Amino acid sequence: MKRFCTILRACLLVTLCLLAQPLGARANTISNTGSLTYVEGGASRVVESNTVIVDVNRQTSPSNVTFMQVAVDGGGISTPVDGGQCRLADGGYITTPQPVYPPFDPTAAPLEPATEFRVGEPVFVVLTDPDRNADRAAREFVTVTVTTSNGDEEMFRLQETDVNSGVFAGFVPTDSALPPTRYNCSLTLTDNDISVVQYTDALHVGDTSQGRAIINAASLAGALTLEKSASIGAASAGDFIRYELIVTNSSAVAIDGVGILDRLPAGMRYVAGSSRVGGIAIDDPSLAGTGLSLRFDVGDIAAGASVTLSYVIQISPGVRPGRAINRAAASNREGATSNEAEASVQISAPLFTDAFTIIGQVLEGECALDRRPGVPGIRLVMEDGRYVVTDADGRYHIEGVRPGPHVVQVDLESIPDGLELVRCDNNTRRGRRAFSQFVDGRGGSLHRADFYLRRTAQQGAEVEQRCSRGASRRRVGARRTHTRRASGDGCGRSRRGS
Repeated sequence: MKRFCTILRACLLVTLCLLAQPLGARANTISNTGSLTYVEGGASRVVESNTVIVDVNRQTSPSNVTFMQVAVDGGGISTPVDGGQCRLADGGYITTPQPVYPPFDPTAAPLEPATEFRVGEPVFVVLTDPDRNADRAAREFVTVTVTTSNGDEEMFRLQETDVNSGVFAGFVPTDSALPPTRYNCSLTLTDNDISVVQYTDALHVGDTSQGRAIINAASLAGALTLEKSASIGAASAGDFIRYELIVTNSSAVAIDGVGILDRLPAGMRYVAGSSRVGGIAIDDPSLAGTGLSLRFDVGDIAAGASVTLSYVIQISPGVRPGRAINRAAASNREGATSNEAEASVQISAPLFTDAFTIIGQVLEGECALDRRPGVPGIRLVMEDGRYVVTDADGRYHIEGVRPGPHVVQVDLESIPDGLELVRCDNNTRRGRRAFSQFVDGRGGSLHRADFYLRRTAQQGAEVEQRCSRGASRRRVGARRTHTRRASGDGCGRSRRGS
């Protein structure tokens, strides 16, 4: 009994020690009381311990939120801002749309701190809060609220820049549309606005931070106008099209560093070295996305002045027929923007390139003969059910065959008595069969498929006898005879040859 009580006391001590450990609860203290239940003399007894109260001093880290902007001249801190989300009016979230200008890589945006912004310029937000890194194996999210003094309010989810980093980043598109619309994924800015970003740590009450910035320049949104035209209105694969874009600065001040983002339709390819501004060659555009978005740098535009950009594209093979529209917009990093201009070209399938043609001839005679007559009336069938019949010279053709592999086969029922098919050209297209061939063509191509007939052994003997008799009759002036349905007489003479 003494040993049992000793073990029991040890177990109780361990239990009390374990229960006294902080369990990560969010209360400020942990209160713990142990109890021992046992049976003595047939009766159940309970002994309670004293109560232990432990103060929990959580280690928290203060948060810090900062406004940032794309660094000038390629400097700044490389910061992933991908994955950010913005709230809609219905409470749902979508991926934050990326602005047209300035161009930046969302996986490594070059950022620097900022306290002033221009209308149209995206506003970047970087938040540091290490104790919000709850899952060290995932890129987590935090929510911030951005407001302006004109009454706009937007909520954004910033994604952690890397797993276990405790740094969260994202961007906020801006515009000058008045009155402002709340929760439309774009922050409305006007001149001399005060913009505030507010963050509250939901897990640690009292941990809040905010950043402030001012809008110190008049809005340049809509200060640029853009016109676009195409050199031709209709084209097909292989054709070249020259596009011309005229961007005009309609404001009272010069606008620096104007760029044009032009989105090409699928099936169009930029021709290297074709870009011109005012007739002078410039660098080729940078490519974005799938390579169909072109970014042109057209430089500075004086107040009231216009700049003309031109470039050439080529229509690629396989382009889909229909109306091809490409759209473009101009802007700069100070927030100057333009309308979206577009130009359309009707794409049509070029002649002889959307299908191919099969030609051929059905010939009679031994394979060793150089010249053989054609056999009329032979029916040739394709795998899709189309068929043709050879003409008086044994020739045929099939037009409008779709690109790809096909089979052409002789209808055996159309072969005259006494003739049989033979393989004279031993190639893989025949698949070891004399009555069919594989034909694989591309649009606009021409493919030949010939077939060969010869006389059966019995018919050959009859022809030899007839030819011998015919030779005797000719010596005495008898009329020549002709074999039924054959173009020649079977004696080495023919009216038409292959």
